[in-house]
Amino acid sequence: MGNGPDPAASHETYIRKWNTTGNDLEATAAAHNDCILILDELGTCSAQDIAKIVYDLFGGQGKARMGKDASLLYRRSWCF
Repeated sequence: MGNGPDPAASHETYIRKWNTTGNDLEATAAAHNDCILILDELGTCSAQDIAKIVYDLFGGQGKARMGKDASLLYRRSWCF
């Protein structure tokens, strides 16, 4: 589903913007697991950030995190 030039026009779209946080990107990639994920509005993100985003996305798994009680939290993963 697309929304023309504005990916923020609806939550019911496969189009997302490049300008996002690492945590949101992990959740978005996991939500689109085995499905298409379109990142639009390349001009909203710096070249350095784009390189990191591409590297992190193609790693296929999110950052390891620990809970307040020092237990390992669930690590998100995804496939393309």
